[in-house]
Order: sequence, then C-alpha cells, then structure tokens
Amino acid sequence: MGKLNSFQASIVCSLLKAFSTIVQTIPLGGALFLGRRIGDVVGLRPKGRKKAIVNVRVAFGQERSYEEVRGIVHDFFMTYGQNIAEMGRFPLVARRGYQNFIEVDGREHMDAAMQKGKGLFFVSIHSGNWEFSNIVGSMSGYPYNMVANYLAHVNRVADYLDDLRRSAGCRIIHPGIGGREIIRRVKNNEIVTLVADQGGDEGILIPFFGPEASMSTGAVRMALKYGVPICLVDIQRVALGKHRILARPFEVRSSGDPQEDLRVNMTRMTAWFEDRTREHPQEYLWLYSTWKYSRHRRILILDDGRTGHRKQAEAVAGVVQKILADRGNTCETQILPVLYRSPWRRRLLTLLTALRIPTGVSGWGFLRFCLAPETFRSVFSKRAHVVISAGSRSAAALQAISSTEMAFSVQILRPGIVPLTRFRKVILPRHDMGRLRPSRRLIETRAALSAWTSKELEVARDQLWARRPDLRHDTRPKIGLLLGGDTKGLCWHPGKTEALLGQVLDSSRRVNAGLLVTTSRRTSKNIETLVKKTFQGVAETGLLVIPNEQDVPEAFGAILALSDLLIVSGESISMVSEAVASGKKVIAFPIEDENGRVAENKYTRFVDSLETDGHLLQARSGEMGAAIARVLQEQVPLRPLDDRQRILDALKEAVR
Repeated sequence: MGKLNSFQASIVCSLLKAFSTIVQTIPLGGALFLGRRIGDVVGLRPKGRKKAIVNVRVAFGQERSYEEVRGIVHDFFMTYGQNIAEMGRFPLVARRGYQNFIEVDGREHMDAAMQKGKGLFFVSIHSGNWEFSNIVGSMSGYPYNMVANYLAHVNRVADYLDDLRRSAGCRIIHPGIGGREIIRRVKNNEIVTLVADQGGDEGILIPFFGPEASMSTGAVRMALKYGVPICLVDIQRVALGKHRILARPFEVRSSGDPQEDLRVNMTRMTAWFEDRTREHPQEYLWLYSTWKYSRHRRILILDDGRTGHRKQAEAVAGVVQKILADRGNTCETQILPVLYRSPWRRRLLTLLTALRIPTGVSGWGFLRFCLAPETFRSVFSKRAHVVISAGSRSAAALQAISSTEMAFSVQILRPGIVPLTRFRKVILPRHDMGRLRPSRRLIETRAALSAWTSKELEVARDQLWARRPDLRHDTRPKIGLLLGGDTKGLCWHPGKTEALLGQVLDSSRRVNAGLLVTTSRRTSKNIETLVKKTFQGVAETGLLVIPNEQDVPEAFGAILALSDLLIVSGESISMVSEAVASGKKVIAFPIEDENGRVAENKYTRFVDSLETDGHLLQARSGEMGAAIARVLQEQVPLRPLDDRQRILDALKEAVR
C-alpha cells in the first residue's frame, strides 16, 4: 500500500471498520467465504501473483511440478483472504475466548518457561494466521507484548490494526522504541513475540529452503546474553475457522563464541521453521521478499542455437558476474536452449509480446503452452535474477520469461518486432543503431561482444597444446586465418578466394611464419576444398581445422591466443569482433564478386567503422600480401577494442 494522505487514510479506516463489523455479524462460514473471495481478488493482481509464484518456486521449484506450485499459490491466496477476515473478528474472538477457535499444543512449555522468572520470547515467522498467536498469548494469563513494525506511510490504518491487536489484551512494541524496551519487558517476566523471517539489512543470512534469507537475530542475541527462554511458535489452519498453535521450547546453545553461537542457533531455528512450512506451505506469506538479501544470483542465458549469439550473451553474463562479485555475491550461469512446442506457438508468443497483449495473470501458463516441455521445466525449476539473450529469435521468450520471473532482462542485438521498451537494457552494436541514440535503456557498442577472456584464451591454448604437443615447440611467428562462409546476400567467389589464400600462404613463407587456419560451419564445401588444397600438407601450416569434418572445440580460442596476426573474413561480425578484442593485430577482407566488387551492406559498414577507429586494416584479395607485410613491419598502428567497460558502466547501477 502506498503512502496515503489523511483523507485517504480516513476512508480506508472506515472501510476496515465496516468490514470488521460485517465479519463479526455474519456466521463464521460466511465470513471465511468472504475472506476467500478477497483472496481471489488479491490473487488477480499480476505483481502479487508473480511474486508469490517466484517465492514458491525458490522454495519448491526443484521438487514440485508446475501444477503443484500453482496449487500452493492458489491455496495461499485463499488462506490469506481468510486471515484478513479472521483479523476483523478479533474483538469477537476476544469476547468468546480463544479456546473456541484455537487449539494450543505446548501450553506446558510456556508455563514452564514463565516459572523461571526471566520472561519468554515467542518466535514465529509469517506463516498461518500468526496474529492468533497474539490472542493466545494475550489471554494466557501472562503479560504479553508483540513487536510490530509501525506503518508510518499509512499511520491511521496502522493505528487501527494495532487497536484490533489490543482488543485481545496485546501490548505493542514498535521497533523504533529500541531493544531496551524489549529487555525491560522480559526482565519484568513478560512474554514478547518476535518474527524471525524479516531480518532486513541488519539480519543474518541463513539458508532457508536452500538460498540464504535474512533472519532477525534479536531473540537469540538476547537469549544468549540474558538467558531468556525461547519458544518457537507455528500456527496452522486445521478446519473451518479452527487453528492449531504448536509451541516448542528452543534450546539456545552456547560455546562461548558469540558470532558462531548466533549462526548455529539461527540455523537450527530456521531449519525448524522450514520443516513446519513444508508441512503446510499454503500457510506461509509468500508475498514477502523473503530472499531479497540473498547473496546468490543466477544468470540465465537463452540460447537460440546460433553460436555467435550465445557467445555475445556469455560476454554480457561475464560482465554481470563481475558486477555482482564486486558486491560480494556468488553467481551461477546456465545456458538454456530455447525450444518451442511448434513454430506457430513461437510466432504467437512473439506477436502477443510485440502487441503487449496480456497472457494471463502471471504468464507462466502461456509460457508452458508455448515452450517445449524440457525448456519450460528448466526455466520453472529455478529462479533467475538476470536473463540474457541475443538476436530476434529468442527476444519474445526473453521478455516473457523475465517478466514472469520479475528478473532483469538484457537483450543483445535488435529484437525483431518486439519493442525495445519491453527490456530493461538493450545492447546494440554501432552498425545496428540506425537512427537510434544511446540512452539509459540503450547501450551502444562498437562491435559485437567477445566472450573470450585472457584466462579462457590461455585455457584453449593449453588444450590445443595437449592435443598437438608439436605446436608448443613451434617458435615461428603465427598468422591466424579465420574464415566464415556464405550468408544472406553474400556468396564467396572461388577465384577470388583462391587468390587470397595463395597470398596468405606466400606471405607466410616470406616472413617464415606458421599458419593456423580454421573455417566455420557456414563455410561451403567448395571453399573448404580450396582451403585444403592450399594449406594441407605444406610446411607453413601448423594447424588446419575444418569444423564440418572434425570437432576441435578449442581451436578458435587457441588461434586467437597463439597468433601474432589475425586475418578474418569481414562477413562474420562475431569473428571480426572477437579478433579485434583479442589484443592481436587484425586484417579483415571483404567478400568480393567475380568482378572484384564489394556490395555495401551492414558487414562492410561495420568493418569500415572499425578501420576508421584504428582497430583493424582492410585488404582485398589482390592487396593481402602487401597488407600482411605492412602490419608485421609495424607500419600500421592498430589497437585492440574492448566494449566490456562500457557495458559494465551502463549495467552496474541497474543490476541488483
């Protein structure tokens, strides 16, 4: 609820009082029916329902199916609405006595603790109708207090809620009063109730269903220092309007190491509450940001099947990992192939996403309808905090998944018909910007992103050396030749290609350099034949890899690592980008037709811009020999390109 002015607060208070009067007047069954309908309405709010599903998935996603998680969320909203109705009936419960509504299991533990004369801490979490524990405590015959946050932004409403609590004899302690008041009350042999699952930024991070959650340490700290007994309290709905409160003594263990004792005791306490929540998951308040302060983050990369796109997404994931690691977070990254049940469902998802047509309250049902079962299960089982994809084919899935996940979305390259405004951040290389201008949402890079770090290049080099020990002892300077293939609107001409390859071979002989050559999976059969004819079996060739014939996964990275000069075909934006980011000298050649003409297109504009900025040198088939000589003789000053810092600066304030 947002901040209310005095008039709005008065209206809300009047409505709450009228609601309280109604639920006290009508029969219990009618009041609970009304509460369930309130739960229905609350559950229709997309933000609240998404948050509830996200939280239930964090707790149970890896062990419960989609149907089971949806059932828990549905039952939670029913329980939540009934809790609201029952809170309005507090004055009636106080008048009739809690015994008609609440069964207490463990009253003897409370009596035994109070006999010690040191007071007692009731510790609970936001599960079940925890407000009923306040009624029981208030009517137990002992002075009873509860610690409750004062909602200053809705102060009149907060005052009314506190009045309902006081109607059963409960006294309120607001955290702003401080711990001294709590200590004074327990020293007077009174009961004080605290909740453990909202530690905020001052709490201690304890595993709760796996991920860490911030837990409040006040009760354990004071118990260790003053010897105050603790009872853990859980409340569960067992029938229509009937509840069962479970109270169990909690032994606070002390070893003399305050910090270790705090962690050990909080871990044991949290485990007890986790066990109770597993028994009745629909009772927990899944609308809280329980894992907000967790230091673990998960990055999900959506893979559309194109290697260049995946590598760009991996590069951005690396930047995000650095941002989070600098803040003390741990990260895991998953690469998920995005598969659909059918092509028309993929197109339907894209169309509805582009038109901003709602696909349900939470969106999960429609995702299940569109995505292949294995893809959906992988997405649904674990929460992602950051979702990244590249290219238009997976853009709609990125938007839909990040929206349902309430996750941070990063789209690389143009997303097709999906508007840029549907993503938190969009990264576009300069040649794709068109009339667009950089903004808080739109990040411009000079090239496609390279996923290769210096460490990864060293790993690829070492893997190739292990496969080919002779290369480790080859001390000649190295020329790397990276060849792409035919693409839309561009076809390699055999004659021009043969001339270029011959010049590369002749140049390597003149400078006594070794050649490291690789084609790509896009390279056509006839060009592969030319490559093998030119380089196979000659002394200058240290490495020749044809990926369509042999799988040497480390070859590309190893060539980047070992080469002193890289020659790359200009129609492959990803290969050119990775070459100029490697820190090596780079020559790029365009794809020429049989007359030596080069069509102007996005590839030539891209390479032109990199040459203008001094990151590479361009050379056509007849100019390659001279270009190699100029670069190796240091006649052309070239500098590496790295867009990572630009991306890091743009993301570091936004990624959480």
